[in-house]
Parts: sequence; structure tokens; C-alpha cells
Amino acid sequence: MGGIQKRVLCALAAAYVLCGLLHVLLYSAEYLDGFSDCFCCVLALVWAMSVRKRVTRRQLRRLLIWVACLLIVYLCLQLCRYLLLLRPLWARRWLWYAYYIPANSFPVLLLALALWIYRPADKPLSPLFWAAAALFALLTVGVLTNDLHFWFKSFPSGVLDDDGREVSGWLFYVLSVCTYGTYFLSFCIILHKSRRFGGQGLRWLPLVPLGVGLLYFLLYPLDLGHRWFGARVWNIAQMETLCLISALECCIQTGLIPANTDYDRLFSLAKLPAVILDNRGQPKYITAAGSYPLPDLPDLQKMRHPIPGGSIEWTADLGPLLRLNRELEEAARTIETRNAYLSEQTKVRAQRTELETRNRIYDRIFRSVQPQLEQIQTLLDDRETPFDQRLRAISIRSVFIKRRSNMELLSEAGQISAAELRLAVSETVTYLRLAGAEAVVYAEGGGDYPAAMIIAAYEQLQDVIEACGSSLSRLLVFLQAESGLLTLRLLLQAEDFALAQSPAPDGGYSRTVSVTKSGPDLLLVFRYEEGGGKL
Repeated sequence: MGGIQKRVLCALAAAYVLCGLLHVLLYSAEYLDGFSDCFCCVLALVWAMSVRKRVTRRQLRRLLIWVACLLIVYLCLQLCRYLLLLRPLWARRWLWYAYYIPANSFPVLLLALALWIYRPADKPLSPLFWAAAALFALLTVGVLTNDLHFWFKSFPSGVLDDDGREVSGWLFYVLSVCTYGTYFLSFCIILHKSRRFGGQGLRWLPLVPLGVGLLYFLLYPLDLGHRWFGARVWNIAQMETLCLISALECCIQTGLIPANTDYDRLFSLAKLPAVILDNRGQPKYITAAGSYPLPDLPDLQKMRHPIPGGSIEWTADLGPLLRLNRELEEAARTIETRNAYLSEQTKVRAQRTELETRNRIYDRIFRSVQPQLEQIQTLLDDRETPFDQRLRAISIRSVFIKRRSNMELLSEAGQISAAELRLAVSETVTYLRLAGAEAVVYAEGGGDYPAAMIIAAYEQLQDVIEACGSSLSRLLVFLQAESGLLTLRLLLQAEDFALAQSPAPDGGYSRTVSVTKSGPDLLLVFRYEEGGGKL
């Protein structure tokens, strides 16, 4: 358990003890016997202010703040009931009934909190929540109308007040079962959603304050506080405040409720040169690899993006991209030079044959990747598109140029192994993940296949990726090579997708294509089989 977690939990434990001491010590002091209730109100207010800063998810933050506000209302009703409005009797009775408005709201709010954890913002709550909310609303109405039917509490003494002689009716027990059942269901939902949570032992930490509260309510009829200390150590409202805040804080500290804690420390450990500035342009957070002002070097491009309360600046290293561009230009010049040299060496047949063979290979490489080279040049010249989008598109085409060129060299033997295709697809998927898409590849089988079949499968994958463009968000690639049959399955999600019809194969193999659309998912299946000829 981290240092921050220990300090917070120790502070909550100290609040338990301090509240009890204040209540016992100041119980008989005039004008101070309600100081422990005020202490709990301040605790709930401070906790609500901390939640507003730590929890960034809007739905969760609002629900936690509502819990804190209702706890304050609950405590204020208790102060009015026992200290401020001792007469008339009907006011005390109605204040007593009013306790159950916030008390019955807590289970509903905790159920909503459990349902909203890791739930998409645009997905509505399940009917279970609305049924529970309607049930508790109905039970609250039954409590408030108790003077009409006395199903909740009856008063054999004839005094309609909580003087200790009231008798609980069937509505009281139904409300108790629903309350504790909803608390239990909410915590089970939270545990289920955090089943993959790393600290499995810490998942049960919120049960400690809940267990303390349950023990308190079981021992409440024994009135042990008056016997030992002359006063109850904690009132019901104080105990419920401390237990709820402690249980929810344990969920936040252990990660069951997502919160943005320790992000500043994580940012300072990052290896990317970056700095976060406030509204006045002063640095607030700097990464381990950063400095302010950021260095101004030829191969580095300064980037800036506004954020709430300031802005963030970082540098993008253009060195690899510029070096790749220079290498491509040099390769093109080398090819042109060798072509000129070969045309002049017609008298030396052996040397000419060797140079022509090399020239043919380079030409095939150049022709096979020429569309990507032209697209890269177009992206480099495009200054209107954001640099991040251009860099992602250039990186995808660059890895295709690399792997496709390697396949062209290997194709001289007539066959290429399926392992080479698996490596090429894996590298392309890696660059897609770096570009922000969710991509994964699975491969089965092996063996050697005609070079044209392997190249066609890899080019088909590149065509699909380029057809999706920047709208590609998810991609699952399944590659299977077995008994002369090569199968490429692509399951993807993309807003814009237009796959051009490629020409029929002409490399001693046949190809079949199937396309299946299911909601936002698109399944493309390409099968390549030896000995098929043209379709």
C-alpha cells in the first residue's frame, strides 16, 4: 500500500476516534454537546472538496458529492432534532421522520455509483437502478406517512416520538432489508468490475468500515455507550457519516473508484521531453527528459496544445523521418546511376548481366513501393494537415516500404516462408498501435508459399489500412497458413472505408474474398490457394 493511501486511511481512523472522544467529553457541556456533529459536517465538506478535485469522471464525481451533501443534511437534521427544536413535539417527530429522506437516498446513490464505474458515458443505467430508486421512494413515502397507518413505528405510550418505547412495524423491517441488500449489491458490483484489479487483497479493504458500521447497528440496542461512558460514543448519523466516507475513500485509494492520483509524479518520470505551463506561461511540471525552455534544434519540432489551466509543450524528433527521406533520395539516385552505368557497359556481358539483374530487382522494389513514396512526399508537402496525423500516415507507409522491399528480395528464390509474412504483419500492427489504433495480430501455421501469394496478402492488408485512413480505430488480423491455403481475416472498425477492386491474380494461385458487415464491425476474409490460375 502506498504512502498516500496509508496517510489517508490513518487520518480517517483518527477521525473515528476523535469524533467519539468529542462526543463523550462534550456531551454534558452546555452549547457544546453537538460539537461532534459539526465535526462530522466539516469532515464531509472537506471530503467533498477533495473528491471534486480528484475524481475526473463527471458522473462519479457528482454522485460522491451528492453523498457528502446528504450526509451534511442528515447531521443538520440531527442537530435540529436534539438541540435546536425541542418543542413543539410535532416538530421533533417530523424531524425524526425526515432523517429517512437522506438515509434512504444513500443506497440508491451507491447503487448508481457502482453501475457508473467503467460504464460508457452515453450508455444509460440499467432498469435495475430505476426499480431500486422507485422502491426506495415508495418506502420513504411510507415512512413520512407513518402517522396515518403506523406500519413503520407504533407508539404504545401514546406519545408520537422516538422516546425508546416505540415498536417497529413490518415496514421498518422491509426498509432495513432493502437498505442492507442494496449496500451489499452495490459492493458486489464494484468487486465484480474490479476482478482484474492488481491488488486483490486491497479490494476487500472497504469491508472494514462497513463491518464496523454493521457491528455498531447490531450493538445499538444494548446501549453500551451509556453504560460505560455515560453517553453514546457515536450517534447513528455520525457513525453512518464516518462509515460511508471511509468505505468510499477506501474504494478511491485502492483504485476501485477511478481517480487521478499521483499523475504529477508519473508525468515527472516520463522520458518524453515535455513541460506543462500555467496560464502565465510558468512551468509547473517537467518530465525527466525535459527542460524549460525546450531546446531549439534542427531535427526537433516544438509542439504546443492548450489544456485547462494552461498548456503543454513537447518536442517531436523529426530526425528518423528526415534520414529516411535522405536515404530514399540517395537510393533513387543510386538506381539512376546504375542504370546509366549498365547502358554503357554493353561490351562486358557477364558484368552487364549481373548489373541488369540488380537493376531489375531495384526497379521492382521501386515500382512496388512507388505509390507509398509518392504519398509520403505528398504528406511531407502538406502543411495544412496536423503534423501528428501526417506522421502517423507516413510511419505506416514507411514500414510497408521496408517489409515490401525485403519480400521483393526474397522473391528471387520463387517462394517466401509464411514466417516472413507474419513478421511483416506484426511490424505493421505495431506501428498502428503507435499511431493510436487498437490493433492485434494472431498467426498460425507455417511453410513456404509462392512469393506472389505472400506479397499479395501483405499488399492486400496495406490496401485495407490505407483505405481506412485515420478513421481506423480497431483492427484484428488473423493469419493462417496450412496445406497450401493462405487465409487472411481482417476484423476492423473504421468510419471511412472504401476498398478498391484489385485485379485478378496472375501468379499461379487463386483468390477468394468475402465481406461481412455487422454493426460497426467489418469482417474481410481473403483466401489464397496454390494452382488456381486466373479467376
